[in-house]
Amino acid sequence: MRKKYVLTAAVLAAALAVSGGCAGRKDAGEAESVQSWEADESNVAAILKELTARPRPGGSEGETVAAAYIQNYMEELGYETSLMPFTQEGSWSDEQPVSGTNVEAVRPADGQGTGGKADIVIIGAHHDGQPASQAAVDDAAGVAVLLETARLVKDIPSNIELRFVSFSGEENGRVGSRYYVEQLTQEEKDRIIGQIELDEIGYVNSSFLRLETVDGKPTFLGNLLMSTAEQYELPVAGEFAAGNMSDQNSFVSGGIPAVELTIGETAYENHSTLDTLDIVDAEECARAAAVVADALSQLSRSTDSYVESSRAINPNPGFQVLRETELWFGMSRNFVENMMGQSGEEVSSGTDEFGDKSEIYRYPVRWFGMDEPMMTEYRYRNGFLEEIDIPYREATGEDAETAAARIGEALGEPEISEAEYGANYEWSDPLYHKYYILTPTEDGYILYVIDDNFGRVMGSAYDLEQALTEEGGITDSVPADAPERDRKLLELAAKIVCPEDRSMVRLQIFSDGYHNATGVTSAVEYDDNSRMEYCLDEDDAFMEGGTEWRDEHKTQRAAVHEYGHVISLNSAQVDIGVEQQDESMPSLFYSKEHFAENAYLWAYYEQFWKELSVNSGTDRYREAPEEFVSEYAAGNISEDFAESFAMFVLVKKPDGDTVADRKVRFFYDYEELVSRRQYIRGNLGLDD
Repeated sequence: MRKKYVLTAAVLAAALAVSGGCAGRKDAGEAESVQSWEADESNVAAILKELTARPRPGGSEGETVAAAYIQNYMEELGYETSLMPFTQEGSWSDEQPVSGTNVEAVRPADGQGTGGKADIVIIGAHHDGQPASQAAVDDAAGVAVLLETARLVKDIPSNIELRFVSFSGEENGRVGSRYYVEQLTQEEKDRIIGQIELDEIGYVNSSFLRLETVDGKPTFLGNLLMSTAEQYELPVAGEFAAGNMSDQNSFVSGGIPAVELTIGETAYENHSTLDTLDIVDAEECARAAAVVADALSQLSRSTDSYVESSRAINPNPGFQVLRETELWFGMSRNFVENMMGQSGEEVSSGTDEFGDKSEIYRYPVRWFGMDEPMMTEYRYRNGFLEEIDIPYREATGEDAETAAARIGEALGEPEISEAEYGANYEWSDPLYHKYYILTPTEDGYILYVIDDNFGRVMGSAYDLEQALTEEGGITDSVPADAPERDRKLLELAAKIVCPEDRSMVRLQIFSDGYHNATGVTSAVEYDDNSRMEYCLDEDDAFMEGGTEWRDEHKTQRAAVHEYGHVISLNSAQVDIGVEQQDESMPSLFYSKEHFAENAYLWAYYEQFWKELSVNSGTDRYREAPEEFVSEYAAGNISEDFAESFAMFVLVKKPDGDTVADRKVRFFYDYEELVSRRQYIRGNLGLDD
């Protein structure tokens, strides 16, 4: 089906007004008054079908085939294309380098060959995916939008150089985009208006899209996309979200303003083998392509540069640390640098008095929204990040008291104590796992940042049978002054935990800070699993200080996953008091005498784990990822069961013949589990 979208050119003027104007260029209203676009939904569907025909992990044969397809597609449209193979150290291990191939397609500005002096706009997506997955939403959909946008704008008059780049290595820590940005010359960077990243678009169960930047602030191209989306009735949230978990971060770290167009709620199937073609809405992808194409066409109608306007909004792009930014303590230098999107300058390397390898690397970092970056030292012990040192006095020239006041604007009031050379200022931020110490030295002062992994803090607990009515309402047993967060998590538990199971479930609300464990399940008593503790992390669920969901789908998926543990590890399924007979089986998950006759987990073991040892799942995943619904599932049989159960509940029944598909279908053999599935899906508004 071919759909036509029509938009007036006044949108650019509106975007520029939001941006604060565009110095040194013509009034956007002088451009053409109307531009029509025909975004081809059937073309998008054909691209999606081709890209999802095989798994595409970086460096694999499937990824190579996808790169060749993208290059050929763009060449047929008339673009100047090139393949950019790379091999970089990966995020997870120094022994496992990541290979892949970026694809670049360039449409020079009118009258100029590639490498001219015109403004540049870069539009990106990533064609690699998770092992054994079609990776349809993440990110075949983004590539389809990229290619359809390129088709739409291939013949428009343009004084801007357009670069369409499909990256590999995104799933390994944005390795491909980091490589691409590091190959750009400073002269090229100076001509780039900005970058648009297209990642996870068109998910059928997402109610809206959002524009995401590393700091949650607008960019020039982001404003333009937002204004354009309104005209096309594309459901984009009216505010920018903060996030740096995709390829746009590599561009910002390279000094280039960037914005990502993505779904508002993470796909239930994210990073799983169930991320398949049938969960992508090709029509919404086509509409997104029309929006991006129209935005590019508006820029193309002027002969003047937009770089100055772009930099007026984002004067100092670069890797930025906000309170909520993860700093990856305890991770390898390769991982840290891939997440930052930049390479460090080695300051020193040697062996300390304990015989440990000690390395210091220096990076430009913008701290707490400051305008200028500070050269910051990252200290690695035996290859892993241990501490971050910020030479604050050297960078700013401020005295310690002034610096403490400035830092306090982001972190709150410090604790103050006396030290050898003056006052120490200390801030603990357990929510985001950081501890800061501003301490005086003989010739100045330094701000130290270290990991603050404080463990779990338990909040309120509620027996679900008492706290919830049969219909899922909250009873008077819950205090009237109970926190609103508690009530929202009780409402979620009512949607997930079926009435027949509530008598054995206690909802325990806890926090171990943001971005750690989202949920935990255990017996209420160490040696008695007749009642199960169903724990949900409130700080992973909600935005700081409020009751707005951070990502409702992620919280729902975690809640269903933990329910899988509840139904498989309670006393009707597992007797944890039975003495283990076979000492060669070190885990209760592998000892038959612990299980009831028809226990779900034992039947699951017999079908899928009988040939695996206790700790061999991760190794098996590397050899045969198609046997697990996700990498996390390979940790042990209990996590595998819970992950597969979550997919059983939240995703339509798979019809493939992989082991992962069979694991999901396993649950359909139990009428009572099918009933639970229907209950949850009805509460979450999911259709089969």
